[in-house]
Amino acid sequence: MRKWLGYDNFKKTFTLLGPHLMKHWVSYAGLTAVMIAQLLCALAFASFLGQMTDAAIHSNFAKLTGLTFGGIGIVFGMVFIGYLNTYLQSSAIYGVKRDLKMALFHHTLLLRANVMSSIRSGDLISRFDNDLNQIENMLGSRLIDLLRYPLVYCSVFIYLFHINALLSLISWGIAPAAIAGSAIFGVLMRRNSRYINHLTGANTQIVSEALQGFLVIRSFVLQHSFFSRYEKQNHELFRLEMKNAKLRGLYYAGGETASSLTFFSSLSLGAYLISYGEMTIGALMTFITLVHYLVFPLTGAAGNWAAFQKASGSIERIQAILDLPLEAPDLPPSAISAKTYPSTPQSIDFDRVSFSYKPELHVLNQFSLSVPAGRKTAIVGYSGAGKTTLFSLILGIYQPQAGTIRINGQSIQDMSVYDLRARIAHVPQEATLFNGTIRENLLLGRQKSPAEIVKAARMAAIDDFIQTLPEGYETQVGERGLILSGGQKQRLAIARALLKNAPILLLDEATSALDSETEEKVKTALDHLMAGRTTLIIAHRLSTIQNADHIVVMEKGQIVQEGTHNSLMAMGGLYRRLHNERENPGSYDAIKVMGLSVRKTR
Repeated sequence: MRKWLGYDNFKKTFTLLGPHLMKHWVSYAGLTAVMIAQLLCALAFASFLGQMTDAAIHSNFAKLTGLTFGGIGIVFGMVFIGYLNTYLQSSAIYGVKRDLKMALFHHTLLLRANVMSSIRSGDLISRFDNDLNQIENMLGSRLIDLLRYPLVYCSVFIYLFHINALLSLISWGIAPAAIAGSAIFGVLMRRNSRYINHLTGANTQIVSEALQGFLVIRSFVLQHSFFSRYEKQNHELFRLEMKNAKLRGLYYAGGETASSLTFFSSLSLGAYLISYGEMTIGALMTFITLVHYLVFPLTGAAGNWAAFQKASGSIERIQAILDLPLEAPDLPPSAISAKTYPSTPQSIDFDRVSFSYKPELHVLNQFSLSVPAGRKTAIVGYSGAGKTTLFSLILGIYQPQAGTIRINGQSIQDMSVYDLRARIAHVPQEATLFNGTIRENLLLGRQKSPAEIVKAARMAAIDDFIQTLPEGYETQVGERGLILSGGQKQRLAIARALLKNAPILLLDEATSALDSETEEKVKTALDHLMAGRTTLIIAHRLSTIQNADHIVVMEKGQIVQEGTHNSLMAMGGLYRRLHNERENPGSYDAIKVMGLSVRKTR
């Protein structure tokens, strides 16, 4: 019975919403007072109609005059109470919704990287949008109605029982049918709403992918494929929404039928009682005015229950995100992004580190490496060797399954992830820019003077381009930096790292998107940046790391060669093969097919 009525879902709802509801207790207390006032006004108005009717029949003009002024007062009171009800409902609904959005976004920002990578962005956006809107429908008066409906039903029943016991007992007979109907429709709507929420998230995901990858979609002529997927899911969503509409229609039709039957049975039986002199016309007017208050609390409670069941799917989806593990207990202090570490060299040590994205496939296995403080260490190897994974581990984005990573002898697991990342400047292979100005994308919350910004941009060989723009550093880059080329975005990322001025520098294919002329300019900037800092470099073009103090060659998560460029070239093996493939493609080409190297010598 608990499962059928959805009691557990009801409990989950209030477990999630409880703390947020308590923050807005003033609004809900006000709504409770308004609810009591509305009930008193309804009883007073029904009594007013009955007394007016009897006074008119008996030509009691003095009483009619007094009742008229009383009725005007009741009307004005109801108008004012209606205004208060609307205002307090809005305050409660939008306040709780705002807090839920902030809690969900706060939690999302703290999710672990491996968790975030498993969530579809469109589905996550759907939880912020569709699911929170579903919950909104039950935050205001519906919560107060949990108290209101029983109070209204009991108060009106006692009042009507006092008027006429027989009519009250007959009208009371509708209760079992209304309760049974609420249980049935609640279960059906809960199940259907789960499918609707799932499909809504899937639809949002398709739109998100289409907007993010519109160039690929057009170049591969995938418009019809994407539209067909969207069309199919939209038709299914329409079918489910129409099914929901049928359920709601049947439910409300049942409520109207119950209300009409109660009204007509009371009116008919009341007419007989009047004819036998056992009831006055005014008493019947009062009765039939209030009798629907015996029906709508039951049908309304059923509707509320159905709404709770409908929202339970959204509650489950939001709670599923809030239950996911976090990488840190709270957001970093606002000052952490502006924190500057002294450029004192810091060593990095990997001590028998093992890591795998999937249990059966090790990316790193007992990996050990010492990176001396203030030195430039380059890491090379084929794709999939584990190079970028090393950077993710240093940044604390992923945690090794075994082994330890130390900075200046201190395990990074003993550091705050925010303190760890504040001392590292990272230039990824694909630069990420945010919707905003060039200046905002360079600073990212740090405080720097205009002269420092220009100096960093010049060192990154991007200032000349920025000066050609009509708005210079105040130019809007567009979503994901769409107005910029790949090389321009990469140079902005390098300038951003220059401004961070951190003691540890991670360069992941930092010059891969640059042409040869610009690369030479940026290499000079990077030489200034790397001076006196501990630098780890992942490079595809081996010419860019020939001056590195130490070169590490990786294959299948292991170090297979170490040394300087000259010593490794003399040694032969994988490094020289990589060098010939990448730096002398005319004489030695490599084509990667399904993970195999196919070589051709001319």
